Amino acid sequence: MRQRHQRQQQYAYLAAFGTAAIWAGFILISRLGGKSVLTGWDILALRLGTASLLLLPFAGRLPRGAWRDRRLWGLALLGGLLYGLCAYAGFKLAPAAHAAILIPGLQPFLIALLVWWIVGERPARHRWWGYGLLAVGVLCAAVPVLQADWQWQQLIGDGLFLAASLAWALYSVLGKRWGYSPWTLTCFVALASAAAYLPVYVLLLPKQLLQAPPALLL
Repeated sequence: MRQRHQRQQQYAYLAAFGTAAIWAGFILISRLGGKSVLTGWDILALRLGTASLLLLPFAGRLPRGAWRDRRLWGLALLGGLLYGLCAYAGFKLAPAAHAAILIPGLQPFLIALLVWWIVGERPARHRWWGYGLLAVGVLCAAVPVLQADWQWQQLIGDGLFLAASLAWALYSVLGKRWGYSPWTLTCFVALASAAAYLPVYVLLLPKQLLQAPPALLL
């Protein structure tokens, strides 16, 4: 039993490290895309198109009735579309350092507040120490950013990052509260978001994807 518990702890630490690495890679690559000729619409289309192609072979493993589940569609709109639209639009206007503070940096606090508000579960007393340490770390990272010269476009970008962070926190809380498995959420959110967004993108939204240098897409 003790060995099993230790193994679970090891998996948890590895998952946490992997999550941090994914967040860092997402922010850096998204900022590179934001500084390119691609629009935010283009970057979101690339994200959803690639994810849906990878996950389409596994669509048959979704729970029966998933495509008629309104809650799953709501989570797809939150975690797939609203988050992506706000985040990628923000990367066109504000630096990656701002995104690192406002998106993953605020997640623990936003999720705790939403759990308190939606579920009515107050954070345990011992967790307040953890939140305090996290707040110190976020403030230390934010000091150089706060001392920099501000521009209106950066303020708009920061507002979009904050909206993206709130959308992702709400998606996380509701997905956990409604009891969906991580696999169901990953697969359905990617496929449903692509199904809802890509036709609109192709038919109506401005595009620079075809004019982008081939090296940018590799």
